[in-house]
Amino acid sequence: MVSASRASSKSSPRLLPVEDRLPVRGLDLERLINLVRLAVVACIAIVTTVQQLLGGRPLPELSGTGTLLGLFIGLVFLQMFLAYLPWDQRYSRFLALLDVVVVTAVLLNFAASGRPLWATNSQVVFLGYLLGLVLVGLRGDPVLARRVAVVAFVGYGGVLALATHGWDLARQPADALYGSFRWDVQALRLGLLSFCGVAVTYAAKLAEMERKSSRLDALTGVFNRRFLDEYLTMMVARAKRAKQPLSVLMVDLDGFKQYNDTRGHEKGDAMLREVALSLAGAVREDNVVARYGGDEFVVVLPATPGDLARQVATDLCQLFTGEITVSVGVACLGPGGGSKRELLRAADEALYRAKKQGGGVAVAG
Repeated sequence: MVSASRASSKSSPRLLPVEDRLPVRGLDLERLINLVRLAVVACIAIVTTVQQLLGGRPLPELSGTGTLLGLFIGLVFLQMFLAYLPWDQRYSRFLALLDVVVVTAVLLNFAASGRPLWATNSQVVFLGYLLGLVLVGLRGDPVLARRVAVVAFVGYGGVLALATHGWDLARQPADALYGSFRWDVQALRLGLLSFCGVAVTYAAKLAEMERKSSRLDALTGVFNRRFLDEYLTMMVARAKRAKQPLSVLMVDLDGFKQYNDTRGHEKGDAMLREVALSLAGAVREDNVVARYGGDEFVVVLPATPGDLARQVATDLCQLFTGEITVSVGVACLGPGGGSKRELLRAADEALYRAKKQGGGVAVAG
């Protein structure tokens, strides 16, 4: 059965276990984005070649056949890298910033090599900024989108500063290909970068809000099981990479079935919401509370050793001393070892022992 699931993963990533699904999604998106880069470079090469064959004069900044070929080969190697090497979320951040950094580097090279009008008036190279902003928007990360937008704006501002330093471009005669330098046009370009950066960041923020709403439990308002699976997979990988501990608390309401049967489902739902709110308010902001199912909740404590996690679990037990108490199972993933399934299994076994003791206690696995 495992092999069948693996075999079908390429055609339908949703059939993968969640610990494999996240890397596949990330890789698929980055491969798609890199195909866009390849298509853009190929289009530039084709247009330039056709123009030369027809006897026309291509734009000087696009006439470097060796540069285009080298860029195309580099992107092909990047596609192979994304296809065969293990995925890391940092690749997305690096590649998103690299897109606008490369555009800035090309324009700075024009300005530094005595061709300031190429740097300030090249429309095709400037469009690279807009393409970079569009591509970062596909990732749906508002923080990354904001960073890329700032880098693009500051980068082009630096290009203008270098291009106008030592040259009075406004007084130079118009160039046959690039026209004349105009500050109003440059101000519009900076404004366009700002507007596009804000728009892309806002769109990414909306996408993030949509993702968050799909990750929340409709009844309690805390995270749902689906988000927990994905988040815990990511945190286990991060804990192993950073060699940090990771603790999990599995919380179960004592006597909830009887409470629900005697008080009714409406009261039972209200109790679940109250417990979820209390759990979320009792832990740190960087801790995650999720509804695991029924009357069970899971609390994820990143970078938290076992002894501290046991103290948190004890505090949670003392928080509920009324009609409903809670039992808590504690499990800790030591630096460099274990998996998500093993961590949850250990917490579940510890919870079972806590329930066997009569409830209202915390037991470490």
